Amino acid sequence: MIANINCRKGKKVKARKFEVKKDNSNAILDKDMSDFVSIDSLSIFKDFDLPYDFIEKDVNSWASDGSFKECVEFLQN
Repeated sequence: MIANINCRKGKKVKARKFEVKKDNSNAILDKDMSDFVSIDSLSIFKDFDLPYDFIEKDVNSWASDGSFKECVEFLQN
């Protein structure tokens, strides 16, 4: 996932949700979270000047990470 956030270019089409069509409905089962992220995934952090260094850490440590807590607090208010 980190590799895609740092390197993968986003698509120009901005979709609010992943669309599954009948002819490829089984393809979603082969997807991983990393298939849904790109460099553009960081835009919300950059737009609001939020830290995102926690993304490169183990997800199990996020709850105690100061940067993560700051983002959660900001997004909840």
